[in-house]
Amino acid sequence: MGSYEEARSLWERAGEALELARISLEEGMYRWTAFHAEQAVQLGIKATLAFLTGEYPKVHELSELLGVLADVTGDRRVRELAGELRDELKMLSDAYTAARYRVEFPYDSEEDARRFVETAERVLSTLGEVLREHGFEV
Repeated sequence: MGSYEEARSLWERAGEALELARISLEEGMYRWTAFHAEQAVQLGIKATLAFLTGEYPKVHELSELLGVLADVTGDRRVRELAGELRDELKMLSDAYTAARYRVEFPYDSEEDARRFVETAERVLSTLGEVLREHGFEV
């Protein structure tokens, strides 16, 4: 197994980011919902990679990160998740960038924000299952 301490830190931050995404959604701050939902997914994937391998790629594209995790684990659930959420992950990555750098935010609706939170919840739930099966306390 990889680095438990780093994985623990990343996993806790993923949970915090998901909670901030939920709060932002409730408050109608959809730009920040996207930002925090993306961070939750990114940190969750990196936590899983850190625990299983001791390292993770220094990239931020969610589809690429989940693909790396699918290759590393060979886990059917991760591979299916990567395929099923391909469009959502690309949209979430774009929304994250837009939230940080663009004046106009093209995902400024409750529907999009809810979709981002649901995507993050689904990814973290699946990653939590994988981590538990490998002895990580979620």
